[in-house]
Amino acid sequence: MIGQDHLISLADGVKISVSLKGKGLPLIWTHGLFMNRNLDNQVQIIPWDQLGRTCQLIRYDARGHGQSGVTLDPQKYVWKNLADDMLAIADHLKIDQFIAGGSSMGTGTSIWAAVKYPDRVKGLVLNVPPTAWETRVKRARQILKELEWLEQEGLERFIELRKAMPVPDFFKNEPELLHLGLDQFYSRDFKVTCAIQKGAALSDLPAREEIAALKVPTLILANTGDPYHPLSTANELHHLITHSRLIVSESLNQARDDGLQVLDFVKQVGEEKKVAEG
Repeated sequence: MIGQDHLISLADGVKISVSLKGKGLPLIWTHGLFMNRNLDNQVQIIPWDQLGRTCQLIRYDARGHGQSGVTLDPQKYVWKNLADDMLAIADHLKIDQFIAGGSSMGTGTSIWAAVKYPDRVKGLVLNVPPTAWETRVKRARQILKELEWLEQEGLERFIELRKAMPVPDFFKNEPELLHLGLDQFYSRDFKVTCAIQKGAALSDLPAREEIAALKVPTLILANTGDPYHPLSTANELHHLITHSRLIVSESLNQARDDGLQVLDFVKQVGEEKKVAEG
């Protein structure tokens, strides 16, 4: 399912594990915090196999996650800077223009890529946008509190505490998915874990006016009953981005059905790009 794997060296020496599948308009996709490509396969919200037959699907493990290398600099894990990793992957693969997509942290990465490199990003797929702006302040405090737990309680106890927290309604039928990446994520070196957590706490989406300036077709997939990915962020993004479509799912099964919309969206962007190029 993952496709052909590559290791790409970034400017700071960190190696990123990347998989390629299919041909056509490139879609570069990155996952959320705690996750990686293999774990995304288990959740199966996005129809990876079908996408690989619809476009050139490029998926990668973000630095500090999965099979990719790590750094101890928290700034390198900030969404704004993770966008540079996405562009470095495109450059290495000699990809000029592409659709940027991702889940949660990957949504933040993709939006920043579009803001920083508007000539390169020609479409956005934003799956479960995270907290942002006003709601990000509270989430950042929570992340730093989690870091304190981690330092005080140790890895094993910390994971127990995380798994004991209330399960959001969206995950009530498959609660194991909420904690899918915990054991993998916290098997990393403790200092790396701390750097990633600090980077997440320092992250936020671009300013509203920067997002409002985006003129690319955008598909937003959102959930209800998920405080880590509040519907308020998705609604605001839909309001700000002129050429956007918002789809809201009320259950995991509905989200999997709605994920099929990515196929039509990618086809549409590809057709519009061909028309624009004459």
